[in-house]
Amino acid sequence: MPLHPALALAALSLLAGCGSRTVAASDSDGAPPASSQDGGAPRCFTNAECGPDELCDNPGCTRGQGVCSPRPAKCATIADPVCGCDGKTYGNGCEAHAAGVSVGSASACPHPTPSLCGGVECVVQNDCCNCTAVVKGTLPVDCAMMCDQPRCDAMGIHEPQAYCLRGTCLLAAKAACSRDEDCVKGNDCCGCYALPKTIPFPACAADCLTDACTGIGLGSSVPACVGGQCRLVMPVK
Repeated sequence: MPLHPALALAALSLLAGCGSRTVAASDSDGAPPASSQDGGAPRCFTNAECGPDELCDNPGCTRGQGVCSPRPAKCATIADPVCGCDGKTYGNGCEAHAAGVSVGSASACPHPTPSLCGGVECVVQNDCCNCTAVVKGTLPVDCAMMCDQPRCDAMGIHEPQAYCLRGTCLLAAKAACSRDEDCVKGNDCCGCYALPKTIPFPACAADCLTDACTGIGLGSSVPACVGGQCRLVMPVK
């Protein structure tokens, strides 16, 4: 049975939306789209789309397209620090461009305050699969492609934070407590964490060999309110 025209158009729209960016269509006469007002410079999203001696310049680190621009061969030693779109501070804008990096702001990058765990950074994974803290760079598990909202939000944990305790990345809920009694310890097959009493714990598997906190060496940890966050801490002996 032929597909209804409206359904066919919707399917085509979905396919066009897949991938990291949208491909511009040609004009009706088959000619490529008109170039931008940047003197006809090619538009781009990454450096790979430009020449070997160019960078994809996207000032301000916006999500939109940048412009292929020449990389400077030499830069004056002028101290005028800028924050690159890679989160690193460069001596000046020229040095950032020479490294193939767009300038995010005309000042040095703020000092990062990562939660370090054995020399690595702890980050939050908040997708349709889970709400947890992991070492930066950990690949997410296979998830369902569609969900109503990220899991942390669905659990009531808004703006979740990651921190480290005894070499393990753990999850905290931001600005969720004012005293230790506001927090409760989660220690089952779901995970090992402290959460505000107002946040419901997720449904877990019924069978496991050991609870999560014991499994990672935090069996004696207790919940506490630390800086407005419910965290697990180890009692002082």
